[in-house]
Amino acid sequence: MAAAFTEGLLTNMLNPKAALFLIALVPRFVAGEPALGDALALSLIAVAGAVLWFLPVADVGGALRRLLARTAVLKAVGGLTGTALIALGVNLAVAGRS
Repeated sequence: MAAAFTEGLLTNMLNPKAALFLIALVPRFVAGEPALGDALALSLIAVAGAVLWFLPVADVGGALRRLLARTAVLKAVGGLTGTALIALGVNLAVAGRS
């Protein structure tokens, strides 16, 4: 569990999209002096929102992991995915000719 948490934390910390989003967003809401307190408050709100979002996502992911580990479910998902990809390829081939 600690290894997964560490991996997720490093992934989010090294994600340039998250950093760019915060760099673009925080200055718009932090006005005047002193800005440090406002910036910290916005950062804490962002962290709280991320925690409130990712905790249920992790729970659902854990439940789905147990379900998707079954051989029958893996075969069904693989078959559905393959069928969808073939259908998209046929659609693309037909659309390209007209």
